[in-house]
Amino acid sequence: MTGSTGSNGNQGTTGLPHLTDRFELRPEAKDPQAASDAAAAAQTAGGASAVPSISGPRPSRGTPHASTFAPPTGVIFAGRSGLDFLELRLGVVRIPEVSRRIREAQSILDQTEYERIDLFNAIVTEDDAFNRNIKMKSLLAAIVQVGLYDRYRRTQKQPDVLIGNSNGDSALMVCVGQMKFEELVRQSSALSTLKLRPQDPPAPGATTAPTSALGASAAVAPNAANAAPALPTLVGLPLPGAPLPGVASMSPAANPSGALANSLGNLPSLSGMSLSEFKAYVRTEDGGLAENQAPSMDLKKLVGEVVEHALALRFVNIGPAAALRPQDYDEAAVKYGVDEVTVIDSIDLDPMLSWFWKEVRPLALAN
Repeated sequence: MTGSTGSNGNQGTTGLPHLTDRFELRPEAKDPQAASDAAAAAQTAGGASAVPSISGPRPSRGTPHASTFAPPTGVIFAGRSGLDFLELRLGVVRIPEVSRRIREAQSILDQTEYERIDLFNAIVTEDDAFNRNIKMKSLLAAIVQVGLYDRYRRTQKQPDVLIGNSNGDSALMVCVGQMKFEELVRQSSALSTLKLRPQDPPAPGATTAPTSALGASAAVAPNAANAAPALPTLVGLPLPGAPLPGVASMSPAANPSGALANSLGNLPSLSGMSLSEFKAYVRTEDGGLAENQAPSMDLKKLVGEVVEHALALRFVNIGPAAALRPQDYDEAAVKYGVDEVTVIDSIDLDPMLSWFWKEVRPLALAN
């Protein structure tokens, strides 16, 4: 396999990045039509329609595909495994499209009834704190992957297949047009880990009338005869928009010891998230997307079905960490009788991001 396997043959566990291999990656030759295709694209991923499953009749190997310049290409969203390591997170927030999506999500969250959390600081916190709140980690990974897909579409043609988790915080559902980005943020279970904003106290000299049977209440001015006692002053609460206590700057220069603390460290350890369900959307002849009818709990198996029935032999990982191991693609090639199934990270396809892996220190990963 040529995309993500280096000469040293290092392997890692599923869902972890193979950083020692990625230093040997080289951008693949680009489709000369890619730039004009991307400029002409009117939307991110085209509309999705419910049409027969990819597990239907297998087309002949000789059947021409709509993409005449290269074999069908699949994009795989890594889900919440994509940001497991601090070095990845420190690098990915520097990508303009990613930081733009983070700011957009921040603006959406700031309009909710929840206390403010700084998403940039939440992303670049230390690994222990970041991984402790799995719901917030899931949302942040989805936000980053939507940004990485925005970046990918700037220089590459529309993919023939898109694969990823379809439940929970799903970058896939945003990128295939089944969900708005604002819905991704507002409907995330991560919001359940945040506290509600404190209610502003009544103005001095006013009291709150008892709630009526209709549920209405009003502030009334006291008279001299029955003045209500003054309410206690709330102290120690941050003003809206102010940084939360204990949140450090995201700049590494401001944190020479690497001890980046933020509000995630104060949130409880959360569990109970549902298992990921994966879907594939395959591009049709009219440019739309055919939805795989039944979600799969097995990402590796779903990728194999795409190799067999959609003839996709080239995959692009949207992570930046990988959801599958390089050998998983090798096994798919052997099982379905094709010469090779390649995988490459979307960052490696962009010459302007050549700095990324150079600045991410290699990590020793145990099998």
